Amino acid sequence: MQGYQAVYARLGVRLEERGESFYNPMLPSLVQWLMEHNIAEESEGARVVFVKVSFCCHSTGCLDLSA
Repeated sequence: MQGYQAVYARLGVRLEERGESFYNPMLPSLVQWLMEHNIAEESEGARVVFVKVSFCCHSTGCLDLSA
């Protein structure tokens, strides 16, 4: 992280590290929003977001990694 401090300072970026528990109160409304916008879905009793990932390379072509 220290290696990036000069870049962050130049961009005017200030990072403040916080633990996971800081975000816990925000999760219910975020999950509700994701569900309402069909970004998250129910799967095996959990609310999840499936992400389609692909990788393209000039020599090998594109690979679909969203199994």
